[in-house]
Amino acid sequence: MNYQDNFKKAATLRCEGNTKESFKEYKKLLKSKDYDLQTEGYHGMALCLKMDYKIKPAMLYYNKGIYLCKKINDESKLVDFYRDIAITYEYFAKYKKAEENLKKAIDIAKKLKQTKTNTAKIGITEVKLGVTYLHQKN
Repeated sequence: MNYQDNFKKAATLRCEGNTKESFKEYKKLLKSKDYDLQTEGYHGMALCLKMDYKIKPAMLYYNKGIYLCKKINDESKLVDFYRDIAITYEYFAKYKKAEENLKKAIDIAKKLKQTKTNTAKIGITEVKLGVTYLHQKN
C-alpha cells in the first residue's frame, strides 16, 4: 500500500470539502509504520471532523496525535496540533481554551531550533493568539 498516495488523496478530498471520504483515507495512514504518516492521519481525521462541526470526536483524534508526537518526541508537529486545537476551540467560541492551547504551542515552538519554518509557526500562532484576545470580552 502506498501511504503517500493515501495522504495526497486525503488532502485533496478534504480541500474539496469531501470530509467523509477524506477521513477514510486519513484513517488508512494509521496502518503505516511511519510515525510521521500516522501523525498526519490523526491530524487529518481531526480536521475533517472539525469541518463537520464534530468537536468532541475531533478532540479525540487531536489528543491521539498529541500522544504520538510526545511518544516520538516530534515537538514541531506538537505545535501544529496545539495550534489547530486552539483554532477548533475558537471556531466554537471557546476562547479561553483556545488561548491556553495557543500559549502551549508558542512555548513549545520557542524551544525549537529557529528555522524559517519554526519561526513562521511562532509568528502564525502569535497572530492567532492576538485574534483570540480580540474575540474575548474584557
